[in-house]
Amino acid sequence: MCKSARFLIALPATMDQTTPPISSSASPRMRAAAFSVHIFTALGAGVALIAMLEAVREHWTNMFGWLGVALVIDAIDGPIARRLDVMRLQPNWSGDILDLVVDFLTYVFVPAYAITASGLLLPLAAPVLGIGIVVSSALYFADRRMKAADKRPPSICSCCICRRRCRPLLLPR
Repeated sequence: MCKSARFLIALPATMDQTTPPISSSASPRMRAAAFSVHIFTALGAGVALIAMLEAVREHWTNMFGWLGVALVIDAIDGPIARRLDVMRLQPNWSGDILDLVVDFLTYVFVPAYAITASGLLLPLAAPVLGIGIVVSSALYFADRRMKAADKRPPSICSCCICRRRCRPLLLPR
């Protein structure tokens, strides 16, 4: 429980628990390197903010450039995290949740704002469609089946209607 001057806030049980320390074989340098991957992933949120500022200024090319930078960060942070064994070295920090937050900003929120504010849609339809994009995407991101068992996003063919038709094309013979 966390006490405030006026309120008593009950934290979920998982919030006030910590994972036991890792084995002594992990040096402070290894733990710092592992945590730096989280900082690198979080940098994607900063890049999303810059992209949003460019969208507000209607500098669409710059916005897409910054979203491209965020895409590169997103593409390489996972392999780096797996290589450095971040889950073992920093067990109290969730790279999965951090990645989802940054992905929501860069792949949903900034593009939804751009579509809504660009003038491409009718003024009455723009906010309704923007809200639809953000709400449906938030629900998708909350779906526990969004990522495969190995924590990677499912392939495009596992999501498409023609799954049975695509699968034979993807499997080696």
